[in-house]
Amino acid sequence: MVTFQLIAISATAQITFEASYPNAPGYSNSGLIQLSAAGYKYFENVNGQINIYNLNHSLFRTFSIPPQPFTPISNIGVRFVSDELFNTNSADIEYMIVYRDTTNFGIGPSHIRVYDELGNVLFLRDTADCPNSTNSFPMAQHGIVFTSAGVKMLIRDMSPSGAMEVYSLPGTIPCNECTGGVINGIQQTGGGTQPNQQLPAPYPNPTTSSVTIPYQLPAGTNSGTMIIYDLLGQEVKQYSVTSSFNTLVIESGTFLPGTYTYVLSTAQGNVAGNKIVVSE
Repeated sequence: MVTFQLIAISATAQITFEASYPNAPGYSNSGLIQLSAAGYKYFENVNGQINIYNLNHSLFRTFSIPPQPFTPISNIGVRFVSDELFNTNSADIEYMIVYRDTTNFGIGPSHIRVYDELGNVLFLRDTADCPNSTNSFPMAQHGIVFTSAGVKMLIRDMSPSGAMEVYSLPGTIPCNECTGGVINGIQQTGGGTQPNQQLPAPYPNPTTSSVTIPYQLPAGTNSGTMIIYDLLGQEVKQYSVTSSFNTLVIESGTFLPGTYTYVLSTAQGNVAGNKIVVSE
């Protein structure tokens, strides 16, 4: 005879309620985002006003979506929020909206707009929509896809042709969001990316002459390699680092103007890096 014994386990961790954002209903009008310069934030779109909050739920930034012709502001959906994807200026925030012309959101042609927080148009496309992730593009979020050839934006033409259009974006996605923590498609060695670790932001950034990269090697590791990549995922330069120091100074004047990413490679795996913008 087989018997089963039920054992009650007392858990020490609890799921704790933090906050509610009740004024931004809909899957595309609120959520958690990651900014390259400022890290993780919450956002909500409340009747055309985008509010961005810190992880402690204090207000980080707020700005308004420009009015769109022939559509109520309440019909506008925010699809993607970034600070260095649709352009390479991490000082401002850009966002994608999708809306239709009529008060009935299910009827009428759809439109795509990308704005910066000052209301400048960075991209527009009419009679089109952005697809969600599919089996073909499992890492896509509203048509934004990270590839080894840079970040691509997929748009579906809503005319009878139904064609898929591919656009190259000038910026990139924060490294933790690129491909599940693998920066620029580079396969990791050893223990993989160290969980919950990311190097502090470099300074000054953007830079014209030199940039300082703070770092800390994982416990038990005495040396590592700081590897710099361009936005195409191509290695640009390597620097040896040791536990005797906690910063690396790079003469950025030897780099062409543009955006670069970096990763700290160690025997225990890779530690996620940040981004460097080299200005002219």
